[in-house]
Amino acid sequence: MKKLIMIAVIMQLIPGIANCMQPRYDDTEQKYTWNNGQVTCTFRDTNNPRNFCNLVTAVRRIAVTDGRPGSTENVVDLIGARVWIPRSVTAAARKPGRDALKYINHAQTREIVFELGSILTKLKRFSMQDTCMETLLLPDAVKGLGSECFSGNRRLWHFPLGSGSRLVKLGNGAFGGCSTLRYAKIPGSVEILEIGCFRGCRSLETVTFDPDCRATELGNCFFERCSALRGVKLPRKIEKIGARCFGDCESMEYCDFGEGSATRYIAMRTYEGCRSLTSIRIPAPVKNVGMNNFDGCSQLIFVQFEAGSRLERIDSGTFAPGTEFEGLPDGRWDDVGYGLRWTRTDAEV
Repeated sequence: MKKLIMIAVIMQLIPGIANCMQPRYDDTEQKYTWNNGQVTCTFRDTNNPRNFCNLVTAVRRIAVTDGRPGSTENVVDLIGARVWIPRSVTAAARKPGRDALKYINHAQTREIVFELGSILTKLKRFSMQDTCMETLLLPDAVKGLGSECFSGNRRLWHFPLGSGSRLVKLGNGAFGGCSTLRYAKIPGSVEILEIGCFRGCRSLETVTFDPDCRATELGNCFFERCSALRGVKLPRKIEKIGARCFGDCESMEYCDFGEGSATRYIAMRTYEGCRSLTSIRIPAPVKNVGMNNFDGCSQLIFVQFEAGSRLERIDSGTFAPGTEFEGLPDGRWDDVGYGLRWTRTDAEV
């Protein structure tokens, strides 16, 4: 009989809990209250009320800790798929730490909402891996996205950033394997673009770089296997493009470096497998076009070298026989046994 009564009580509570309002912070009593008119959940941290960790309704619980190693968590069961992050949380991390939100790694998480005025500055490694969000608007205060922090998300289709974004870093594989991501915008504040950031984002169609983006390098495999990507216009400050940066971007028709591009180094196999690429313009500062850079680019028939090109060498096997060149400096082609290699012959380089 007692079990039946307990079950009946729980069944009455579940609907209310599932529709909980946002937690409210009481400055006077230094506590959070989650109230929907039927159920009230209170969370208090006597050491530091700003330490509010792992607010994850997707796994039917909220856990609060003071952030110290080995500290005890107070757990309250909840139901839903909405994660609400208070503005006082400063970082999202895999493990709880001082002023840090513990990592959110749950397949049921559909929505993450940051309180207005959030001072969150960093999403650490794996912090939001494998969630099911469809879109996410990060607070402007966020400066860094850690390695694989959004990797494996199967529903995220849009990643907008506000005009006041202070984002500085996109970590290794930050969006790797986000198979439904279609649009991404990289603001001018970004300085670091690490390895494989968008690798395997097979639905990614449009990537917009702010023309004043501060980044000087695109990491290896940055857009690798983005099979729906039609093209990209790179910011002019990019100096180096890593190996297989656009590897197997089968739909990519163009890569626009823009006027006055600072690009001076294009690594090996950068465009390998870009079978829809028909033409490309190589910036003037580039001195070497690496081996097999355009291997598998079966439609590439025209290559233009920017006026004032400082090109010194084209490695063997880079371009298919019959490719048309424009602006290529004076030089000679030599058969090195496994393809033709071009080297510059004039004195000034």
